[in-house]
Amino acid sequence: MVGRRNAEPPDLQFQIRLSSTMAGSVRMQFVPRPPLRSFYGVERKLAAVIYTLAAEFERRSERLNANWVVVAEPSSNQLVIELVDGDRFELALQFVQQTFGDFAIDHLIET
Repeated sequence: MVGRRNAEPPDLQFQIRLSSTMAGSVRMQFVPRPPLRSFYGVERKLAAVIYTLAAEFERRSERLNANWVVVAEPSSNQLVIELVDGDRFELALQFVQQTFGDFAIDHLIET
């Protein structure tokens, strides 16, 4: 994949559920991690985390010449790697997991 980057991991007060969309794209759904019970009061922090990760996905996607599209949706608490024709879900999922590993993000729930 892409080499490790010396980036600060985002301060995650959230868990990230990895799943697929109905169209077969990779979805990262952010959910509160205890002691948080909701996103009330941390919406901007959540948006900052989502946009930070989206920017990193964009940089790495460009280096890979990937055709997929990175979609940040903080209003719905998610980040999506939308696949286009010829993209493989398994490769995109591996890309996401590698990026999270490089950021030392270990709050993943795979569904």
